[in-house]
Amino acid sequence: MNLFEAIILGIIQGITEWLPVSSSGHLAILQHFFGIEENIAYDVLLHFATLFVIAFVFRKKIIEVIKTPRYWGFIIIGTIPIAITGLLIEPYIQGIFNSMIIVGIMLLITSTFLHFADKINKKDVLNHKKSLIVGLFQALAIMPGISRSGSTISGAKFLGIDKKEAVEFSFILAMPAILGATILKLGDIKAGINTNMIIGSIAAIIVSYFCLNLLIKVVQNNKLKYFSWYCLAVGFFLIGYSLIF
Repeated sequence: MNLFEAIILGIIQGITEWLPVSSSGHLAILQHFFGIEENIAYDVLLHFATLFVIAFVFRKKIIEVIKTPRYWGFIIIGTIPIAITGLLIEPYIQGIFNSMIIVGIMLLITSTFLHFADKINKKDVLNHKKSLIVGLFQALAIMPGISRSGSTISGAKFLGIDKKEAVEFSFILAMPAILGATILKLGDIKAGINTNMIIGSIAAIIVSYFCLNLLIKVVQNNKLKYFSWYCLAVGFFLIGYSLIF
C-alpha cells in the first residue's frame, strides 16, 4: 500500500466511520471499483486510531460513566451481541465484501433505519433491556453496508431513548467493540504496520473528529434523512450495477 492509498483510505475511514453511511460498505466499494485491496492490519489500525476521537469528544461522558457502575452494566450487556456475532460470523464476512448486491441491500436497510429514526423524538432513559437491544443493532453492523452508528442510534431512538443519550451510548458502546477487534488482530498490526499506515491513521483522526461533531449536530437537528437518501441512492446504484454487469 503506497502513501496515497493509505491517506485516501484514512480519509474515507474518517468520514464513514462516524457518519451513518457504513465504513465497511464504502471499503467494499473502494475494493471493487478502484482496486484498493483490503489490508486487515491497516483496517484495524484505522478503527483504533478513530477510537481516540471518541475518547476526546465524549471525555466528560466517559468520566461520568467511570463513576457510574450501573452504566458499566449497560455497556457490558450491549457489547455481548457484537462479541458473539463477531466470533461466529467474522470468518465469513470477506466473501460478502465481494458482493456489491449484498452491500447495496444492506445500505437500503441502513437507509430505512435512518428514515424512520429521524421521525422519533422521545425522552425515555436507557436501561438494561434497551442496552441489549441496541447491542443487537450494533451486531447487525458486522455486515458491510449496515452502518454501526446509524443502526445503534436508530435502534436507541426506536426504543424512545433521548437523542442525546442515543448518540452518547452509540459511541461509548463502540469503544469495547473496537478495542476487542484491535486485540484480536494485534498480531496482524505488528506484522504489517508501516509509516504509510501511521500517516493515514493521522489523517483518519483529523477527518473523523470533524465528522463526529457533524453527526452529533445532525442527530440533534433531526437531519438523519439526508444520510438516508444517500444510502438509498448508493444502495440502488450497487444493486442496479450488479444486475446489469
